[in-house]
Amino acid sequence: MAKKPTGNQGRYRVIVEDDGNASGEFLRDLLGTSKDAIELRVVELFAEAWKTKTGVAFRWHQNPENDVDFTLDLPGGRVKLELTELVLHDGEGNPFKSGNKLRTFGQYAEALVESVTSKSNHYQVVSIPTHLLIYPTHEPFDAPDQAIALAKMKLKALNPAPVFENIFYLQMLPTGPIVRCLYPTPDGFLSDFNPDEWERGIVIFDPALAEFKSG
Repeated sequence: MAKKPTGNQGRYRVIVEDDGNASGEFLRDLLGTSKDAIELRVVELFAEAWKTKTGVAFRWHQNPENDVDFTLDLPGGRVKLELTELVLHDGEGNPFKSGNKLRTFGQYAEALVESVTSKSNHYQVVSIPTHLLIYPTHEPFDAPDQAIALAKMKLKALNPAPVFENIFYLQMLPTGPIVRCLYPTPDGFLSDFNPDEWERGIVIFDPALAEFKSG
């Protein structure tokens, strides 16, 4: 099976030897190399995060090609789950090799919304509820909280509305994965919205580009 391009997720470890010499290395958390393997691992992480958040466990199975990616068996019934990767295309070439760049929260939010609309345009409302799960495989693309809030605002105002019953984002944190609901958004959500967040910038560093320098 062909390999699927992915980015860098993981951590940078500093090792200090008994003699006082120190070195550093990047420890990569590889979700997989093929599309099927990556998506299966993503659903496993989603199930872990969902159980932590709600206390509810579910079973799943991967569907054949040209079908919705997964079927989930929940206590309340069966649902479909479609997956899509969050990638920020802000230039030519391989986006996973774009280096450490300043990006605005608005750019992250637009990428999240584009991930939704590109999938939503290919689906129709069906009898079995269908959910969308967005996930990153590259640490610099993992949307920060401010971008998630902006994406919720944009999705709430989207016309036509997304066809998915729920839209989730799997946020990768050092303490483990957590699941965030992007859509639908509660009516009172916009009361604390700050439009200035749109232009504020952030640099999320690629841990694979870290260089160890002795002190």
